[in-house]
Amino acid sequence: RYHLLVDLVDCITNKLQLSLTRISTESHDAIGYCSMEFPVHSSAELQEVIASISQIDGVEEVKQRIEV
Repeated sequence: RYHLLVDLVDCITNKLQLSLTRISTESHDAIGYCSMEFPVHSSAELQEVIASISQIDGVEEVKQRIEV
């Protein structure tokens, strides 16, 4: 969807007041994938972020990725 990335960034930075530290995007077979990194202070805050992003029109799935 046109402007989907803008809506994602707006949700995280303006609505949730978090600082993005990394964004990467790619597409395969007309499906867009976006990976974003940002610090959160608690698991409750992370769940709020996931819920907010999930409500954006055009977002089909939100996953937390844990890197060791």
